[in-house]
Amino acid sequence: MSETECTLKLDQSAIILNHFTGLNVSLPALKNSHYDCIDAEGRAMQEQLPRTTK
Repeated sequence: MSETECTLKLDQSAIILNHFTGLNVSLPALKNSHYDCIDAEGRAMQEQLPRTTK
């Protein structure tokens, strides 16, 4: 393998690694955002339920 090919493979590897590093950061943020949305929907539904007294 020539030096140019090695450099190209290293550059491609760096791009792929950066892509997955970004995913590792953004996926948990998306998951939290999704849970926040579900929580807000659940609270809105609870507010619409009739209140019962004991």
